[in-house]
Amino acid sequence: FKNADEDEALANLEGLVQSLQEAHQAELGPHGAVYLALEGMVASLDDPYTKAMDPKTYQKFQEGLHSRPFGGVGLQLGREEREILVFAVLPETPAAQAGVRPGDTLLAVEEKAVEALAVEEVEALLRGEVGSDVFCRFRRGDKEYTRTLQRVQLHTRSVRGRLVTTEHGFRVGWLSIDTFQDSTARELEEEIDKLLPSAPTGLILDLRDNVGGYVKTALEICSLFLDSGKTVVRIESPDGKEERQTLSARQIGLPLVLLVNKRTASSAEIVTACLQDYGRAKVAGEKTFGKGSVQSLHEFETGGGLKFTTARYTTPKHRLLDGHGLLPDRILKEEDILIYCYEQWTAKR
Repeated sequence: FKNADEDEALANLEGLVQSLQEAHQAELGPHGAVYLALEGMVASLDDPYTKAMDPKTYQKFQEGLHSRPFGGVGLQLGREEREILVFAVLPETPAAQAGVRPGDTLLAVEEKAVEALAVEEVEALLRGEVGSDVFCRFRRGDKEYTRTLQRVQLHTRSVRGRLVTTEHGFRVGWLSIDTFQDSTARELEEEIDKLLPSAPTGLILDLRDNVGGYVKTALEICSLFLDSGKTVVRIESPDGKEERQTLSARQIGLPLVLLVNKRTASSAEIVTACLQDYGRAKVAGEKTFGKGSVQSLHEFETGGGLKFTTARYTTPKHRLLDGHGLLPDRILKEEDILIYCYEQWTAKR
């Protein structure tokens, strides 16, 4: 390859991949050598968010983005340095019932070490036929523990709402948003509509442990709280710069506080930064994760896919998110959030 031009190098690579496929057809399966070659190429980019996915992994990845039933255990995962961490545990799922907690490290699935795998690959290992068991090994602090979790049918509804009333009669609508999937903005509206008859003073959008999802969903959520035509995020790519703006939508005028933590990432950070930049919401909790890159998906005819970084984004006030994260207006713990809301909202009356 050293002295070959681009066309010759590609032809040599194609020949090597074909030879590898023919020699190891049984182990690799259809097109397996192609995906091995892709994995090697993207690994050299040193970008944790660019991943090649074989057909099975890609199918599982797509299932996680759409609100469809599947067999799972209720874990939302992310990567911090060289570890696969539990970012969130969905309530009333096998993982929650087994005592798995956010912040635990997932070490192995079915005795297969997951440290070197992409998050999407680990999630694919956890999903499977409803009723089947999956054996997992975790670490919490310096102690390891194991759990056998039975997969159940999960419908990945991403928003849960509840009314919180203090002993003094202060009412708050608390909306937990687990991820940004295609139905999230609609679900958020539905949950807010359920709360409005109780006349809450304001709303908490709980984005803790939310690792993001669709940028389009971030635009839709911001559009519920800002006038149309407002810049939500600036996206910078090799092709140039563009702005994504709020859409024409119903306006919800209640006061807002966003609750975030160190695992709030990606599209969830877009919403946080946008509403903070315009002064539409106060942000409380911890500094966020700092994932400010945009990934695109390319689907192959063979059924697999490639998720690759195509751009970086900045906030309406030109703040850089990637590797930096967002500082809250007030650093606090969950037990202090209602006091903070009371201080913010009653002071404006």
